[in-house]
Parts: sequence; C-alpha cells; structure tokens
Amino acid sequence: MATNLAGYFARLRPRVRDVVGIDIGASGVKAVRLRADRQGHLTVLAAGLLPRIDLSATDGSLAPMVLPKPLQGWSAAVACSFPQAGVKLLSLPADKIEGAAFADLLGVPRPPETRIGHLVFESESRSEVPVLAAGVTASSVESLLNLFPSGKPSLGSVEVSGLAALSLYLRRFAGAGEKGCDLVLDAGERITTMTLCHKGRPLVIRQFPQGGAAMAEQVMKDLGVDAATAADILNIGSIDVRTSLQRAYEVFLRQLGIAIDFAERRSGQRLRRILLSGGLAANSDLCAELQAQVGLQPEVLKPWSGMDLAPNAIPDGVKGHEAPFAAATGAALNLLEVA
Repeated sequence: MATNLAGYFARLRPRVRDVVGIDIGASGVKAVRLRADRQGHLTVLAAGLLPRIDLSATDGSLAPMVLPKPLQGWSAAVACSFPQAGVKLLSLPADKIEGAAFADLLGVPRPPETRIGHLVFESESRSEVPVLAAGVTASSVESLLNLFPSGKPSLGSVEVSGLAALSLYLRRFAGAGEKGCDLVLDAGERITTMTLCHKGRPLVIRQFPQGGAAMAEQVMKDLGVDAATAADILNIGSIDVRTSLQRAYEVFLRQLGIAIDFAERRSGQRLRRILLSGGLAANSDLCAELQAQVGLQPEVLKPWSGMDLAPNAIPDGVKGHEAPFAAATGAALNLLEVA
C-alpha cells in the first residue's frame, strides 16, 4: 500500500499562527506582528517603524536583527525591495511549469547564483496558465538569513516587497466574482510595482525603478530645496509638485495607459478601482495625477482592515499612515496562509 508520508507529516505539523512581517526598505523597516486563531481570524498584536538596515555591507558587520519584544513573533516573514530582482508574469503550458527554465525566462543567472520562486494562478484556458516568477541573487537572500541566525523569530520566508504588497490585495481586497479590473499600485522608496488584476488574477505586472526617492530628488532639483524640505513637501502636500512627479514618473505614466488598455481588452471589463500602497500612497500629487490620467479617484489600502487590533498595537506615529505596511502585512499573511 502506497503512503503519502509528505502529506501525512504536513497534517501533523502545527500551522504557523504567530508571525511578524518585516519589510526592509530603503528608508527604514516596517514591521507588523499578526496572530491567527484556529478559524483564521486575524489580530494585529503590534506594529512599528524601525531603523534602516544597510544590507549592502559585505564585511560581516551586519548585526542580527533585534526586534522590540511586542514584535517578537515565533516566525518572521521578510519582504525586501531587491532592486536587481527579476519579476515577470509568464504564460506557460500547464504541464511544463515544473520543468520551466525560469532563470532564462527572467533573464537572471541560473541557480545557485539566483534563488527563484514561482506562483501558479488559476486560468480559464486549458492549455496555458499564468505564472508569476521572481528571482533574486543568492547573496541577497544570504544577507537576510544572517539577520536571523537563531532563536525567536525564525526566518520562515523571503519575498520581493512589491509582490508581498500584491499578496495583501489578493488575499484581502480582491473580489473574485466582481466585474471590472483593479489597478494595484505599490509606490515604495525605490521601486513602484504596477499590477492590473481581474477576478483576483493578475493580467499585467510591471516594476519601475522609481519611487519616493526619485520624487524627492526631482523636487530638490526643480525647487532648489534640500532633502529634508523635499521630504516635508511630499509628506505634507502643501505645495503642488505634480510637474516634478510627471518628470520622475515619466516612463511609468507612459506605460500606464498601455497596461490598462491591455487589461481591459484581455478581460473584456473596464477599470473599476485604483488601489494604492507604499510610502507614496497618500501623496496628493500622485493621487491627483492618477485621477487625471485614468478618471478614477484612487483608494489607499488599509492593510489591517477587518482585523482585530490588540490594545496599544498601533503606535501614534503609525496611526493614519498604514499604507506603507502593506508589504510587511502581505508577507505575514502568506506565511500564515490565511486570507
């Protein structure tokens, strides 16, 4: 009699129920600790902004990450922007996925120089299915592993930040049975990830090497101000800098209409929502430019919508500024394996 030992032990192994999601960004670290009960109901135990970590250090000086006690979950799900990551949405024959040469398709070095992962989505086609693939350098992953040498929390997963933010949308905000397409935009410090989705499936995924840093640099150049003033202008929104945004995001804005047109033709549905996350999500100039380009008022994702909040879980500095925690939350949800 054949016995599926892998499936048997998977049933015996306890599910992860206490996870801290950590988004290591260019400007700082966002962390959120989630707990899931046996029914999959979620509680935010703690959240916080932590100092920036320089992963580029190669001299062994990178110290292990020490989290504040409220953020010390049993497991850690890490998201990182990985500027050199290869990310593509592929269409592959259903019976050829496991043997696919993902490194060649992504245009990255083959393993072991690159760590590669992929996710298969459901498809209405019997011949081909959409596959989201990502590849990052093994040295980058090794740097993250060194942040969690032993003890609590143990590193459970590593993801690309823009894709972790997309996971938040797919698990919590996508309406599989609803009509229309969604534009999901994660505008981080260095990378902007644009995804067009229909019925919870991505139709287009593009990453652009622009974000909050490029916006700040353009504002500094156009207005002749220093970095601190440029940051205040972007955060407060008291000065109209849409011209600077248009220059910094020129390539993205040029590709936006093309991507929307493709998604609408592919799905046969019109765009119905724009959902924003990341550090620039609440920027009034970005929202105004998107509305002018697309004709829809953008919505800022609230990553902890529908979750319980433990007492004092959200610090004052985070309240009202939850959108940058989308990637950390999405990474935690993926490790918890709950919607």
